[in-house]
Amino acid sequence: MSELHCLFCGVAVRGRREHVLPSWFLKRHNGQGPFTTEVNGEPVAYASGVVERDHLARLMLPVCGKGEEPAGGRDCNGWLNTAFEQPAKIPVRATLDDLKPIDGPAVRAFVRWAVKTLLLASHPDAERSEPPQRDRSAWEFPDDWLPGLRTTGDLPADLSLWLGIIDPSATEESRAPDEQFLLPRIHHPHTAGGPGQATNLGFGLPDGRMAQFQLLSHPVMEIGHPADEAGLVLKLWPLPPNRLDINALPILSQEDSRRIARTFVRGGTSIGLMPGQTWLPEGLLSPRIRIRPVGTLSRGQT
Repeated sequence: MSELHCLFCGVAVRGRREHVLPSWFLKRHNGQGPFTTEVNGEPVAYASGVVERDHLARLMLPVCGKGEEPAGGRDCNGWLNTAFEQPAKIPVRATLDDLKPIDGPAVRAFVRWAVKTLLLASHPDAERSEPPQRDRSAWEFPDDWLPGLRTTGDLPADLSLWLGIIDPSATEESRAPDEQFLLPRIHHPHTAGGPGQATNLGFGLPDGRMAQFQLLSHPVMEIGHPADEAGLVLKLWPLPPNRLDINALPILSQEDSRRIARTFVRGGTSIGLMPGQTWLPEGLLSPRIRIRPVGTLSRGQT
């Protein structure tokens, strides 16, 4: 086995530590199974064909801890706990366990935690502690994303996060627009580019509903969400709302969940942009582009 290195500071680490879904969060699901892993709204089975399990699988990443840090000390495990986990514990429990509204700094702590969690879950080195292993394409991670996060505390630029509330028992006709955007790979001479890519992660709520988060990386792109424009999901990042009350959000069906999960499709053409230009989507799964100067608002943005 090749030597593992911390994703944040590069020091060699002895093993994989749990950081994507911490133990304090996993404990909230004890006794709440069965659980499934879904990709684009479809359950993923073990090799045996079973799709349900009685516990959540752990996602593991190589991150240094005490005793493994280089000279001068980093302890990236401890830093993640201080910077993200501890500030989010009370807001996450209030929102996802007690279904209570949160305000102000609590919303920001909750949202930063959610962005961090989905971001790390998308890393190519993230592995489940048991089957099934990764069953979807991991994101391409620029080399400076996680070291930059460690140094500055700032999440990578050009990320957007949305939240929708799903009721698997809902029988109403789907309301989410059935639109898909083919995300290109952006090349820009003066700005970090890369591919557009999206990931989805859902957490069960005590009343049987599900909180579905969708994180989108859109370098040098102005792109909205059709379900957001329809008022069906709430945009949480990069500008967290002042108040978050999941009971005030629309109730969506399982079909809505599937449509939202497949809104953004990776693998579009490579696009070269010049300074002062940005990319906007046009059409359903269309490789065509429109270029507007940076600062011009796209559809649905204010």
